[in-house]
Amino acid sequence: SSSARSGRISEQFMFVDVRFLEQVPPGLLEPGIRGGEVVYFHNDARDGQQEQTGDAGWYATRLPQGFELSMHRRYSSGQNGGAMEQLVYSDGLTSVSVFIERLGSRGEPLQGSSSLGAVNAFGTTNDQYQVIALGEVPAETVRRIATSMQRRAGHD
Repeated sequence: SSSARSGRISEQFMFVDVRFLEQVPPGLLEPGIRGGEVVYFHNDARDGQQEQTGDAGWYATRLPQGFELSMHRRYSSGQNGGAMEQLVYSDGLTSVSVFIERLGSRGEPLQGSSSLGAVNAFGTTNDQYQVIALGEVPAETVRRIATSMQRRAGHD
């Protein structure tokens, strides 16, 4: 908006701890909110979780006005013989990350809304998949995107 166009700082991030690991346990690569902080995980090809190319296996049927797909990644999860898919939708100012993974034996899937500060998340299940959307957007935005995710025909 106007603050972005005027060149004023609208948001700042500070890293207080950066660690480079030789091996990353698969559990650390799961997105989530825990312990009073929002945890975003980045998957690097060096950790053995290979990033795969190809078309997105999922798509949003009802995006808020102005939002479009800006990024897609698929990672081999090493669990349940499946993969985790990440789609990022953006309107140019904000973005929503959607993580989709086949349901497994890691306890109950996230269902419904949660928030921490400006970050809202919404979890739901679709067939045998966990769908989690999160971003610094209104709660209704993440709910709308998460509940509109559909699997493309011919994709596992």
